[in-house]
Amino acid sequence: INEEKILSSTIPSNLRELITFEEFYGDKRFGIKDASIFDGFLFIGFTNKHSENCFNTTVAYANLNTNFLNFEILFSPDDCVRSDNPEKNQFSANQVGGRIEKYSEGSFLLTIGDFRDRPIAQDMDKVFGKILKINYENIDDKLKLKDYSLIASGSRNSQGLHYDKFSGKAIFSDHGPDGGDEINIIRNFSNNTNYGWPISSYGEHYHNTPEIFFADAPFHKSHKDYGFEEPMYYFTPSIAVSELELYRHNQNNDDKITLFLSSLGYTDYKHERSIHQFSLDADFEKIVREKIIKINERIRDLIIHNDKLVLYLDNSSTVMTIDVDQLVN
Repeated sequence: INEEKILSSTIPSNLRELITFEEFYGDKRFGIKDASIFDGFLFIGFTNKHSENCFNTTVAYANLNTNFLNFEILFSPDDCVRSDNPEKNQFSANQVGGRIEKYSEGSFLLTIGDFRDRPIAQDMDKVFGKILKINYENIDDKLKLKDYSLIASGSRNSQGLHYDKFSGKAIFSDHGPDGGDEINIIRNFSNNTNYGWPISSYGEHYHNTPEIFFADAPFHKSHKDYGFEEPMYYFTPSIAVSELELYRHNQNNDDKITLFLSSLGYTDYKHERSIHQFSLDADFEKIVREKIIKINERIRDLIIHNDKLVLYLDNSSTVMTIDVDQLVN
């Protein structure tokens, strides 16, 4: 990661045999939403064709092998969202979440979007518009799903997720509609905290949204007044939030925590295509925006590795690194 130029190569896989519907390869709204490596495996979250005209968010895994990646399905919900029912939803294959974050040995967190079937995020019998904790077991290097539970609900399309093992809390970013991007914190993993979408949102409906959908998605500006968790921070107008990472300056000093949030977007609006740097208190109760670092490209993903902030840039498909010390000192 310290080299000026990183050489890459393609690893053969069985994805073509595992994922056979052509939209996956020909329509940019579909495809892989996240890739994460832990416990010796590569996990991918992707938009999957569950049945004819019906889709969900699925997780597959492969043993980490640089010669060949043999993927198998680990988690795929029994239900799906239909793409051919315009009176019920405005199906969107890129509003699916798919972010994967390790939680503990044998478990990870997964975000699942609402596929623009807005009311489904408040249906607790469905996994859509939720964040799940998924448990699996490893039997002779083959993974088997054990069970899963809802840890958060009422989200729209969460593409940023970070679990902080020191505090036992998680932070996630959620795309709003026209405005209302959110940063949320999960403090309790056992009570399925509800963040309000689509009942409450600081955003507005897109101008071309038919009024038939307004009754189920009133977008009340208060979350608390309707029994929901208020966002830790929200953006209006939207900045197209993507991944986020926490940086602890000193693991023995919880008073110095920095949150980095990346953004996508297509315009010259200063908050888009930027890194947003925040300072947090030890209890994750207060968040204060410190500065915006303009990158001028859509930032699809970021990680902190060896005290470097590593960015994957959407437009040019390049990797950019910044020394974290340069940003926080």
